[in-house]
Amino acid sequence: MTDIVFSAESIASLVIMAALGIGIPVAAALVWRFALHKGTMKATFIGAGMFFLFAIILERLLHMVMVPVVSGNVVLYVVYGAVAAGVFEETARFLSFRFLMKNSRSAENAVSYGLGHGGFEALYLLGLTALSALMMAASVNSMGVSEFINSASGGSDAVAQQLMAQLAGFAQSSYSGAALAVFERIAAMTLHVSLSVLVMEAVMVKGRMWLYPAAIVIHALMDVPAVLYQCGAINIVVCEVIMAVFTAVWAVVAVKRYKYLRTK
Repeated sequence: MTDIVFSAESIASLVIMAALGIGIPVAAALVWRFALHKGTMKATFIGAGMFFLFAIILERLLHMVMVPVVSGNVVLYVVYGAVAAGVFEETARFLSFRFLMKNSRSAENAVSYGLGHGGFEALYLLGLTALSALMMAASVNSMGVSEFINSASGGSDAVAQQLMAQLAGFAQSSYSGAALAVFERIAAMTLHVSLSVLVMEAVMVKGRMWLYPAAIVIHALMDVPAVLYQCGAINIVVCEVIMAVFTAVWAVVAVKRYKYLRTK
């Protein structure tokens, strides 16, 4: 069995990702609510809960059916992956504002919801993943790779291969990789807040319902670079630069819409 070693840099990088992946979203939500006295924690928790329901449960159920169908065609895979994320997450936003937050619609709560939605995504995809990797690293360093794999796989060759691939990836963690991962989550959180403002306007302002499907398109376009990276079509630096520019543009738009919504 291939020997896997977690270096000091890989462990430190995982610590950074775990700390910031959990700390940044929690701090952002608390500062917005208690330091700036904006929005409500209820809206933040609704955002987190709806992300969990729509993105982690419902969307993944669809992926189980669709990914085997489209995975052989790069174009279909990119289009499906981007559109599915946009439809599920923006519909979660729309339904939340339309029904769950019927009596608490405001520009401030749009931001609170976005911090919950994007924050839980960051916590789940980055913070908890890195924390899990740290636990695995500690076990490997104390037990050895072979004993850990045998213990964790339950004798399943498929599980053992999956664990080996995960360990190999985690062991390659670096400071630059951690910086990119944290940057990506901050950009994603910013976009989630921006899209929350747009969808809130779709619900609050008569004649602006078109902003809901527009948010789906924007979200889908944001996910295209990530899907292209997963397919190996572009490298991580190009992916992050595209996401940064895209996020900045829509953040500027959202600030203007936020100011407008505050007059409603």
